[in-house]
Amino acid sequence: MLLVIHCQYSFIINYFDDQNKVVKFLKSVILVEELAIIAMKVRENQVLSK
Repeated sequence: MLLVIHCQYSFIINYFDDQNKVVKFLKSVILVEELAIIAMKVRENQVLSK
């Protein structure tokens, strides 16, 4: 009985740990996309100002 609870508990911790990794990964992807958009806008402005 105790072993089952422990297994479920560790599973939940691992699950949330994975979720945390997923969230961090998504945040980094979003950050990269935002930086790419900013870089494109800067490039467009440079082209327009020439």
